[in-house]
Amino acid sequence: MATTSTARTHWQGSLTEGSGKTDLTTSGAASFDMTWGARTEAGSGTNPEELLAAALATCYSMALAHALSGADTPPTSVQELFSRAAAGEGPAVELVEAESQRIAAIAASVCAIVDPETVILTGGVGANTVLVARVRELIEDLAPFPPRSSAPPLGSGPASWAHWR
Repeated sequence: MATTSTARTHWQGSLTEGSGKTDLTTSGAASFDMTWGARTEAGSGTNPEELLAAALATCYSMALAHALSGADTPPTSVQELFSRAAAGEGPAVELVEAESQRIAAIAASVCAIVDPETVILTGGVGANTVLVARVRELIEDLAPFPPRSSAPPLGSGPASWAHWR
């Protein structure tokens, strides 16, 4: 079930003065204007890091849903999964460990390419201190230059992660 997805970007001008446009060409779903300022300054517009973070958060959510559905008595939520793992329920403990390894592998791969300053796990995932600690430990072993990791900010939203320099 392999698919090929493409996006195209056209950039004109210098790095700081130029601008570009990125088109999601496979789906035609969106087109984004890009500037250096959108990457380095707070304000409107998106940037490649935001698009990457959205893609990773989506992939992670899909993988977790698949993993949860494979259990004999699948939890109905991330919070229930963590409660069952904290109670020592074998399959839940194994699933949390597998998810820690999966998140760490993804984060370490991104760290090797993008070199983020910080990785933040938020939502139900980031609220689990055991998983966050295990992911941090694994990233330190896997990433050539591990980023700082931190607890999610108060009031953070659904399972997504990324804070880039």
